[in-house]
Amino acid sequence: MLNDGGVKRIMKKTGLSTNLLLGFILLLCSQCLYAGWPINRTPAIEGKIVDASTGEPIENVVFEAVWEKAGGSISLDGLPISPCAVEQIVSSKDGSFKIPPKTTLHIFSKFFILNIRMYHPLYVTEEMVCSKINKNSLKRSPTLVAMGAKEGKYAVIITSPTTPGNKMITQLVVEQDSRILLSIPLVSLEEKFINQVKDKSKENLDKLIGREFLPCVTMHNNAGYFLTLKNRKKDFNLEEIVNKWRKIGEKLASDEKGLNVIDNFISITKTNIEKHLKEGK
Repeated sequence: MLNDGGVKRIMKKTGLSTNLLLGFILLLCSQCLYAGWPINRTPAIEGKIVDASTGEPIENVVFEAVWEKAGGSISLDGLPISPCAVEQIVSSKDGSFKIPPKTTLHIFSKFFILNIRMYHPLYVTEEMVCSKINKNSLKRSPTLVAMGAKEGKYAVIITSPTTPGNKMITQLVVEQDSRILLSIPLVSLEEKFINQVKDKSKENLDKLIGREFLPCVTMHNNAGYFLTLKNRKKDFNLEEIVNKWRKIGEKLASDEKGLNVIDNFISITKTNIEKHLKEGK
């Protein structure tokens, strides 16, 4: 570390003026901060989350935001990715949400990316990614430039359904005034598994049940979603949610055997949720 005497000796030997030396130090610091090291700050991400078919706001969507860092050295790439911060946000009655700005410190690592997962027991789980745009990404993808991407700015990339229907579109939203504003549509399980199913053959329905519908239900076996709401003192009606699962299952089942399988999975999931809620973990 340089003391006052050391700085003066450098200035004397190199002929640097005080202002020039300070300017160089500030430039070096600004470039490091610009690159997200050693301090990185992601902007606030806020907006509304709505039903893709009706446009109505969705209450109690849980946003799980995970800030990730790369490796244990600022000089090496391709090192393991690990979380450096995690937050959970719950949408309000009008569907509004806000993921606050986050400052993270990196000494032997560097900020990598912000992953955000949105889940609700009656909707299809979606994810979005927030990252800083750099020169390389702009060179590799001219599409980013066409979508309004700017070097040094943060942007969210989200693939979401159009309304109505289930055609997926990719959006890139760039930060403005240190925040990113979004309107996010989610597809309901009823829309996905009932209204949008064209092939009603037994073979196709059985595939939908086993590969897509039941995983949407059993993902809640650990009750993480419901524990989050309980800890935030948010109201929810488990019985109502379970009944909606059963109604979707009744319409999907091609025969009595299939209906029994669905009902069994839903009953087990409900029991597990109730157990976790009772234990509080």
